Amino acid sequence: MANTAFLFPGQGAQAVGMGQQLFDEMPAAKTRFAEANEILGYDLQEICFAGPAETLNATEHSQPALLLTSMVALDWLNLHEPELVEQCDRAAGLSLGEYTAMVFAGALSFEDGLKLVRERGLAMQAAADAQPSGVVSILGLDAEQVNGLCDAARQDGDVGRQVPTEEHENARLPQEARAAAHRPGELAASASVPFPWYR
Repeated sequence: MANTAFLFPGQGAQAVGMGQQLFDEMPAAKTRFAEANEILGYDLQEICFAGPAETLNATEHSQPALLLTSMVALDWLNLHEPELVEQCDRAAGLSLGEYTAMVFAGALSFEDGLKLVRERGLAMQAAADAQPSGVVSILGLDAEQVNGLCDAARQDGDVGRQVPTEEHENARLPQEARAAAHRPGELAASASVPFPWYR
């Protein structure tokens, strides 16, 4: 039998309205959202469904929102395709998604996971406020182009510069760059045991 892995999204995947369709269709989703609101002490459901985007995008809200809606999606999958959930033997995530993977794997409870990612979001925001800084996502550039951008940023401190996407629309990251992004040990949550997340 082939291995099945779930990969969970990181911060940046959030969008106003997230989770509402599953909430409307599935009683378990209503339970999850109500539980999250109680754990966090504020109405995360309202922020997910109605925003505004600036509130949802705040790290203290977006990180719990993504963990919550990922778990709601897993509830849906377990309801409609339980065999797929049962055969999953690996989980990983992009940044914040690593915490969702740990909740799925049973290494963290849903409650502890939500509390942890909220504190993580608050700490990240505090660090960003304490030191002028920036973050960039690089898609579709080759290693030489990435190195050139890094060199330019070091020289002039222009961390906010944007590269026109059409210039690199068809560019692909070479094999050596892809390999560098997947060094051993960088997937924080992986396992080869049955996952006890669905309680």
